[in-house]
Amino acid sequence: MKRTPLFSSSKNKPVFPFGVRHLLPLGVLVLCLGATLWAWGAVKESLEKQANLLYAQKTNRLKQELVSRLKDHEQVLLGGLGLFAASREISRAEWQKYVAAIRLDQNYPGILGVGYAVWLKPSELARHQQKVQAEGFSDYQLHPLGERENYTSIIYLEPFHWRNQRAFGYDMYSEPTRRAAMDRAKDQGGTSLSGKITLVQETEKAKQQGFLLYLPLYKKGLPTDTIAERHRAIQGFVYSPIRMNDFVLGVFGRLPTDLSFHIFDGSSANPSQTLFDSGSVNPTSLPLDYRPRYQSEAVVHLFGHSWTYAFSTLPEFEENLSAYVAHMTLVGGLLVSLLLTWIILNLQANRERALALAEQMTLDLRTSEEGLKQSQRHIEALFNTAPVGVLELDRSGVCILVNPWWETITGTRQVEALGQGWLKVFGQTDPTDLTREWEKAVQGETLRVSEFKLTRPNGSEVWVILRVSGLFSEAGELNGFIASLSDITDRKRVEEEQATVGAYTRSLIESSLDPFLTITPEGTISDVNEATVRVTGIAREKLIGTQFCLYFTDPEKAQKGYSFVFERGEVRDYRLDILGQNGQVTPVIFNGSVYKSLKGGVGGVFAAARDISQLVQTEKELQEAKLIAEAASEAKGSFLANMSHEIRTPLNAILGMTQLAFEAERDESQKELLTTVVDSANSLLAIINDILDFSKIESGKLSLEHLDFSLAQETRSLFKGLEFTAQAKGLELTYKAHPNVPDSLCGDPLRIRQVLTNLVGNAIKFTPSGRIEVLVEMLRQSEEGLRLQFSVSDTGIGIKESQLDGIFESFNQAQVSTTRVFGGTGLGLTICRQIARMMKGEVWATSVLGQGSTFYFTCLLEPARGEVFAAEPHQVEPPDLSGLKLLVVEDNPVNRKLMSKVLQGLGIKLHMVSNGREALDLLVETRVDLVLMDLQMPVMDGIEATLAIRGPKSPVLDPQVPVIALTADVFLEDKKRCLAAGMNDFLSKPFQKAELFRLLSKIKNQKQHAPVGREA
Repeated sequence: MKRTPLFSSSKNKPVFPFGVRHLLPLGVLVLCLGATLWAWGAVKESLEKQANLLYAQKTNRLKQELVSRLKDHEQVLLGGLGLFAASREISRAEWQKYVAAIRLDQNYPGILGVGYAVWLKPSELARHQQKVQAEGFSDYQLHPLGERENYTSIIYLEPFHWRNQRAFGYDMYSEPTRRAAMDRAKDQGGTSLSGKITLVQETEKAKQQGFLLYLPLYKKGLPTDTIAERHRAIQGFVYSPIRMNDFVLGVFGRLPTDLSFHIFDGSSANPSQTLFDSGSVNPTSLPLDYRPRYQSEAVVHLFGHSWTYAFSTLPEFEENLSAYVAHMTLVGGLLVSLLLTWIILNLQANRERALALAEQMTLDLRTSEEGLKQSQRHIEALFNTAPVGVLELDRSGVCILVNPWWETITGTRQVEALGQGWLKVFGQTDPTDLTREWEKAVQGETLRVSEFKLTRPNGSEVWVILRVSGLFSEAGELNGFIASLSDITDRKRVEEEQATVGAYTRSLIESSLDPFLTITPEGTISDVNEATVRVTGIAREKLIGTQFCLYFTDPEKAQKGYSFVFERGEVRDYRLDILGQNGQVTPVIFNGSVYKSLKGGVGGVFAAARDISQLVQTEKELQEAKLIAEAASEAKGSFLANMSHEIRTPLNAILGMTQLAFEAERDESQKELLTTVVDSANSLLAIINDILDFSKIESGKLSLEHLDFSLAQETRSLFKGLEFTAQAKGLELTYKAHPNVPDSLCGDPLRIRQVLTNLVGNAIKFTPSGRIEVLVEMLRQSEEGLRLQFSVSDTGIGIKESQLDGIFESFNQAQVSTTRVFGGTGLGLTICRQIARMMKGEVWATSVLGQGSTFYFTCLLEPARGEVFAAEPHQVEPPDLSGLKLLVVEDNPVNRKLMSKVLQGLGIKLHMVSNGREALDLLVETRVDLVLMDLQMPVMDGIEATLAIRGPKSPVLDPQVPVIALTADVFLEDKKRCLAAGMNDFLSKPFQKAELFRLLSKIKNQKQHAPVGREA
């Protein structure tokens, strides 16, 4: 059996080979280690339990003793209440005797005193101050000064030493933290603990955090069962000011040195709310890397307030623990286990050492002999098969051995080379270089001759590399030479081809007007073309070897683009700015890609930069032109908005006054004239609306609503308004909906009515006689929605086919004469087409001149999201609005007069003002049910006034009063501004009486169903 020695022959150290004989020491080691670990774990667990128990006891003691002291002091305050309850009135001397008997400094250290603060109404303040001044305190004055709803004043505070005298007359109710604790005591009728404060007794020297303890004192004989009763019965507060550091030290006397603890005000450990820090009172120097063994937090709720305790151990805590016992158990057990194992192993090893040593020596000898033979065979195989020609020469330079590859490379047979001198062995090679290199070999150098051509006996040439080394004895004597010859013909051919390709590539790069450069994986420049030199103004040799990103205005962005190339393999059109040596900035588009090395890895990055200076200049000019165009569009929109406002304001008065005159007029001929005025004003209003919509379309600000509506209700309302015009011309107007068209839909009903009104209105306008038919059908239903098609057919004058497309262009009609005969701006169909396209539909027409036309309108709608209820019809007759209080804010006197006439006789209590400032002044003193607010007014506009009404510091009696915008500003942006400011609705001028009455009736109904408190 083969044996391995336990001890090496040179060092005599045990080596522990594994075998059956080692099971015994291994078993002993495992058992001993197991027992050691069990004992160590048991001791450690026991010590940990003791430490946990000790930590819990110490922290609980700290919490309980502080709480206990506060509860003890509550009894002192209750005694003060008892003193008031037992006497009709407590004098300053009686209060002084009571506090002196308590002996605060001995029994309750840290508590500054026990005091009494009286509750005062503003009407009682002067009499109270006179009373205290009459007691001998001529300088007494309640502070801080200022008007407040209620006051308190500290009138008793004992002991009345210099520190407590600073609080004499102080109104604790004026400070939020104290007020919160006093309100809690007053509301709950019990003890209340304040939040963290700085007592007024504090000075700049040795300032501490503090808190207050309050008990409410109620007037004798008054009920205190409810909060409201306790508010009415409050007489004052018995309280104590407490300095936190003095309080804690007074409880414990001496702080523990093995624990650190903090007390925070509130239910979280917020450093900004620190009440007490044991480290500031009892500083302890801790190592920088010290980590407490135990840390904990606890929230204590007491007297309606919370404190958070944060505890952590100090080094002394851990020093008092017997942790070394567990360590000694572990170390001792390990030492015993290892010692036993070592003894057993050495006893076994002594027996085997001699046998193993002898056997190993025999084995080494055999192995050496076999290795020598194997090496000889390997050398012979390499000599005969290596693809390198090998030649051995004696010290005189005569060939004594060549391998087969020498014959292959040189073309000289082995038998011809043997016995020849070294020059003849190399055939027709120029001997000059060979002689020089051979002489170097004699000196002991290993040489590599530069590549040269060797001429074979058959005249062919081959490129080779020759290496020659001398063979020296141990004494340093030259015994001969070894020469090797490698064929590099293929490599030379590849190098020549690469040189040709490189020259061609270089010429292409240099001919480019764009900067080209190659960059290493490390980010340094390895090559550049002349264009790069020209753009940067830096010589090629100075660029090569420097960081690529340094030549850009934003090096970080350049480095990021370079990283993109490695992440993605390439980067395209990456925008950068080259910074030239003279400070000139050249904008470029950077393109780069990774190129491979000969080994297949990443060789670097090939980058090209295209100069886009002209493109950047063009973009700048286009951007400037765009800004000019946008400014012009904005100016036009602003002009149209102002024009609309200025026209609608008098138009509101015209329509309103005309309607009032029409209702009062009995003469039919006069009514006919008034009707003409209304029709003309409405035509003017329609033209204004068309111009505004067209402006919105041009600026891209026309938007759609997304509302549930009833199609039947909308069309019924639409045709009710158009039937009168059609009947006046003797036309038959019919409407039909296909059965497959649902009634409840979701979309923009106002815009649908606008398109249909325009199409049907045009049909009525251009149809002298006959009929007009309106049909709606559903083309298809899909996941996208419901595609409806409306068609309006008439028997009117018709349109030439060649003019059909032109009628949808802005300010265009089929013929110039049409405008003269029928009127119109030519904007209606343009607006209709844009609205249809916004609804993912279209508007088009078919027509036969002289026979009539059919206009088609398609749109994409959705099914209604909920149940659609029919709206109540607009109220035309004046409703019952008696008792309603209304404020109209309008700067135009004519419109104020119109509103007064419209609302006359309806029982409304009407207030009118001319600007927002006057409205605020009125609402400060008067409650109203509704405010109708104009927007554009002098002094203060409607938006500013509404923000003031709704603001957190609103001065008005009812900040939630409904506010309705009544304005000639009709853009969507105007409506959004109104709603954002807090307005409830939006009514545009000129308004309809029915719409106004509907709003007023809605407010009246809300008022009738409002809670009683809201009406107060």
